[in-house]
Amino acid sequence: MCEYFIEMVDRLKNHPFADSIKSFILSFEDEELKKYLSFLYLHMPYADIANVDKEVILDYAKSGVNLRNTRCKDLDEDIFLNYVLFHRIGSEKIVANRTFFYDLIKDMLGESETENILKLNYFCGKNVTYRTTDIRTLDPITVYKSSFGRCGEESIFAVSVFRAAGIPARQIYVPLWAHCDDNHAWVEVYVDNDWHYLGACEPEEILDKGWFDDASARSMIVKNI
Repeated sequence: MCEYFIEMVDRLKNHPFADSIKSFILSFEDEELKKYLSFLYLHMPYADIANVDKEVILDYAKSGVNLRNTRCKDLDEDIFLNYVLFHRIGSEKIVANRTFFYDLIKDMLGESETENILKLNYFCGKNVTYRTTDIRTLDPITVYKSSFGRCGEESIFAVSVFRAAGIPARQIYVPLWAHCDDNHAWVEVYVDNDWHYLGACEPEEILDKGWFDDASARSMIVKNI
């Protein structure tokens, strides 16, 4: 059994769901699938272990197997595990979304990963627009179906779409601008062995460009997840 499974069993040895999770993982024959399930449960917040159905996590792991054997064959494993496979982006509700989004965007994907990123962000911008709301951190499928969200929802939606396509992505945010009482979130994607930023659902013709360029340069702190 892979090292992630052994570490997971040790981490969860006193957890009330430990035996159930162990049996669930061992019920599959595919060693790669078991590896990815083990990785997810090893690094999963306890709240997710308690509240997220196993079939939801299975969607992430199955998507990971498919992507690792196709579009992510040559991707560094640490980058793949943490920024393609991993289920959590921020504090959103966790729902099975990888297969859902992949089916929507798979025919858009070509040879150039940079072009794929730009096309996918146009897809995101076409389907979700910015709207202020008191409802926070909606899950990405709800955001897609409602067609609006704040920058936090837009960035979680966009990261979910990129990860579903096998493109490493993460949310970036400024808790507080230095020049005003406000904040913002956007996206970074990993392409050509480096991280590049873009505005979530704010399509541009090139990477590393956004309306927030000057403001973020004056920010007090910038965090990535």
